[in-house]
Amino acid sequence: MTLATIGRKDEAIRYLGASTVNQYARPLLRFLEGDHEAARQALDELLPVNPDAESHYYLARLLVHLGDIESALREFDRIVDMGFFCFPVFVNDPWLETLRGLDQFQETLRKVEARYRDARARFNESDGARLLGMLAV
Repeated sequence: MTLATIGRKDEAIRYLGASTVNQYARPLLRFLEGDHEAARQALDELLPVNPDAESHYYLARLLVHLGDIESALREFDRIVDMGFFCFPVFVNDPWLETLRGLDQFQETLRKVEARYRDARARFNESDGARLLGMLAV
């Protein structure tokens, strides 16, 4: 996924193709190979049953590249409700660039930022860094 994100498509295909492609990697591999129909089919099978919010995020961002903006926006709202609200990831992900000017995505970003700041404040109030043996955040 990282190789694809930074534009190293051929290397990503080689890596994914050389590994045992699991259900989470299959949509990306099919997309990178140019088989958008197979990528969408793999996403459609996995998104409804995927219980992990962070992996759901990385699957949903592929919807943007497949051109299904409406579904992508719906999935990003769902992801936040599932508990993934890592604001730096949302605002810095280059695969989401086409969404940045959309009002619905800006609303999602506001929700993500609010939840992220709240979680960070609670972590700091609980002296979370000390509990984890870290430097103050």
